[in-house]
Amino acid sequence: TALQRKFEEEEKNIQISTPKNCQTVELRFKGDKVARAMGSIVEQAPVEGQRLGGLLVSKGFNYQLMAPSDLRIRTQ
Repeated sequence: TALQRKFEEEEKNIQISTPKNCQTVELRFKGDKVARAMGSIVEQAPVEGQRLGGLLVSKGFNYQLMAPSDLRIRTQ
């Protein structure tokens, strides 16, 4: 794909995953990354250690975690 060719030119070793809809994906990042929880996903404050599930949206170098129902509203 074009994305693979882009990173091959930069000589970076990457893995591209194309999961099926609703398939759980585990992402591993090097270094500390912070995602800001937005919208209805935070209507109730999470308990320490509780997992949040949602969509991870990247805008530039910022990451947002949101409920799928909030995607259209938050990404316009």
